[in-house]
Amino acid sequence: MKNFLEIDAEKHKFVGFLTIKEDFFKINVTLPEYPLANGAKVEVFDLCEKILVDLPPECGETAEAWMGRLEMYLELNECKESSEIDGILSSIERYEEILRQLDVLENSGHTVESTNDFSRIKVGLMSGNEQHFVEFGIVAGGQVKVLSHSLPSLPGEMFWKIGSIESHMSRFRILLGQIGEFYTNLHTIDELCFVVGPGKITTKTTYRIIKFSEKIFLKIKLDPLVPSQISLAFIGPIAKVEPLRGIYNEKIADWDNEMDVHKNLLRMYDLIYFPMRGNEEETPCSICFEYAQGKTIPIISCDNTKCNVIFHLQCLREYFDTLRGSKTMFTLAMGQCPFCRQKLTTFLDFVDEAE
Repeated sequence: MKNFLEIDAEKHKFVGFLTIKEDFFKINVTLPEYPLANGAKVEVFDLCEKILVDLPPECGETAEAWMGRLEMYLELNECKESSEIDGILSSIERYEEILRQLDVLENSGHTVESTNDFSRIKVGLMSGNEQHFVEFGIVAGGQVKVLSHSLPSLPGEMFWKIGSIESHMSRFRILLGQIGEFYTNLHTIDELCFVVGPGKITTKTTYRIIKFSEKIFLKIKLDPLVPSQISLAFIGPIAKVEPLRGIYNEKIADWDNEMDVHKNLLRMYDLIYFPMRGNEEETPCSICFEYAQGKTIPIISCDNTKCNVIFHLQCLREYFDTLRGSKTMFTLAMGQCPFCRQKLTTFLDFVDEAE
């Protein structure tokens, strides 16, 4: 409908702004039987207070016709002079400009949601396989500030300053283009590897934990702006992990920036493929005796290669907390295996970041 923006397509909620002579009205409308006006609910505000409107729709009346009658009703019953006309006009221009910008975004394929009082606006868009969003809060002068967004942490303020919706969205799309390679690399890992962490993956997640081999898991963390700059951490028995770390330190200088992260890692370790999720046996945690703990599975093994038990990270951390002889230095925890009593070490930051 003209002068109205649909803020909830499922419930057919609209917000609109009307200028009648010297008065400015903000109108919230719910039309449960849209495009008919049957059952319409309306709230009208004149910037200062809520106005009582008694205008039930006629049977079978269209929403468009009913809104026309509503405008006539307001013109006949609520128009009055105001000594604050300059301030009202300023508000009119502010809301009209915001509506114009949101209308342009909707017409270009973005989704737009708003609170009833129009104080928070959420704009969504698809980029590749990701559903992204920016949530705005309205400040003085028709400007907005970013309240939240779907991008991973990026250095500096980037575009998180007060500005117009158009300027923020323009910068947001530029950033999405700059980190497209980052998401492509993560999608390749998701498709071609046995990903065991984190338990919940979002557009902000910058790492994956994959199965490297029996008892060994690899945490791969990417820089969103420079995906070729990765950090690797191995999880597994020290005797098996140390040679792999040595290979990484030796061959990282040969990293090919023209290849994706997955292919570079395969080339580094002379592998054809990494293990993929299949019909593997689900070995339960030897502390809680469960396999799945929420969305996490057991991945920590004892340093004793002859000990076949495996643990959830969280279960092992809680177990270490009960041991008098266990030690924690920064994120490295050391203790005894609950079964063979030999040394067991793990990095607790795997748990913290995954949570």
